[in-house]
Amino acid sequence: VTIALIAGLESLLSAVSVDKRRGGPRADLDRELIGQGAANVAAGALGGFPVTGVIVRSMTNYEAGARTRLSAILHCAWILAACLLLTGVLRLIPLAALAALLVYVGAKLVNVNGLKEVRRHGDLPVYVVTLAGAVAVNLLTGVAAGILLALALMLRRMIFSGIHVETDGERHRVVIEGALTFLSVPRLTRVLAAVPPHAEVTLELLVDYLDHAAFDCLRGWQQAHAGPVTVDEIGHPWFERGNSGAPTVRRSVAARVVPRWLAPWSQWQAEHVVLPAQRTASSLLCRGASEFQRRTAPLLRDTWSGLAHGQQPHTLFITCGDARIVPNLITTSGPGDLFTVRNIGNLVPPPDGEDSSVGAAIEYAVGVLGVAEIVVCGHSGCGAMKALLGQAPDGLEQLGSWLRHGEATLRRRAREAPLLLGGERPAAEADQLALQNVVQQLEILGAYPVVAAALDRGALRLTGMYFDVGAAQVSLLDDAARGFVPAGALEH
Repeated sequence: VTIALIAGLESLLSAVSVDKRRGGPRADLDRELIGQGAANVAAGALGGFPVTGVIVRSMTNYEAGARTRLSAILHCAWILAACLLLTGVLRLIPLAALAALLVYVGAKLVNVNGLKEVRRHGDLPVYVVTLAGAVAVNLLTGVAAGILLALALMLRRMIFSGIHVETDGERHRVVIEGALTFLSVPRLTRVLAAVPPHAEVTLELLVDYLDHAAFDCLRGWQQAHAGPVTVDEIGHPWFERGNSGAPTVRRSVAARVVPRWLAPWSQWQAEHVVLPAQRTASSLLCRGASEFQRRTAPLLRDTWSGLAHGQQPHTLFITCGDARIVPNLITTSGPGDLFTVRNIGNLVPPPDGEDSSVGAAIEYAVGVLGVAEIVVCGHSGCGAMKALLGQAPDGLEQLGSWLRHGEATLRRRAREAPLLLGGERPAAEADQLALQNVVQQLEILGAYPVVAAALDRGALRLTGMYFDVGAAQVSLLDDAARGFVPAGALEH
């Protein structure tokens, strides 16, 4: 059995090594083992030695120019002919010369660049132990020793999950990252024991797995700690689910959680994770700013560093001030991409009007920054559109004065056919008006001299966009479709 295991393992390793060198389709390893088993049955029946694939002969064959498996059959034919016809000559070859030839061919198999890559990944000890075991004992022992060491390293990496304590005056933050299992409990216990008994503690969990032993350790420490303990879970709520009596037992069923820099405060600043300090009107903003400083700022610091001395945005983005519209989110853009102008109803006053705020932004974006595109983005459920239809609140003079810029949209609605959204008319009248409003504002934009000049040069493009809040659907204006079509349906 041992000989069969060693022979099979050597053949498989040889096949894999040759495949890496030659490229192309990989060998069928099951077929390799079936062929070797059949050969060994025949060899045993005829009183021959066990059969196995050998990497040295395989690589010699490959280096000689072999490209198909027929070369191995021809190789066998040459060996058989040499044994039958050239026995006397073969006896004259010194064994030391044959050994040197084997060492030379074997040395050529050593991939120095591959060793460097293995070292960078931290797996060089596995390579060394496997090699030492194969040379000192046999191939099976070497591979077994390598597998055991690899398992030991894997367990070590799991045991040493990212667990550390950060202090800020009297407050302590225990940060735990990675898979937290029973293997990590001893180290977790030591770290938690080092926290002062009456300290105010935030337990920050960024875990992708939490088993019962680790959960029980955390819960027991939380209950025993004399000071206030706030559990702040980032990602799937492993600890919360465990506390509620419905623990998540498999990673595959863990809920996908929106990253905090994309989610609203109401989703991640729940009551069970707020700071122990008295809740104030600015606590949401302060906590959000702290979260940004801790997690997002380090990721984007290099990006902002490159933007410190100036901006070169691609797009002027004119949209509504509605809190549900997040331009960078719905366009998958980042710092420095969008020059954003927001107002009630994403309105563009005419260039000859008294309101110069929006006009100044347009001139600066096109004339100075040289943006390549201007986007006007409307949205569903727009309060400004409802106000234009007669639902404006009373007593707000400034709002009423501003909404007069939307009267042109009402006139367009009266004379133009309804616009379609995804091939259909929106059910709400305000949403129908919002589509017309986008087209109207694009028309007003074309009246600005700086915009008209850029359009004539072919240096600028105007784009209409509409965001359906309830469906989280971005649509773009398509003149051919007489309306707006889902983003992705148009090749921009």
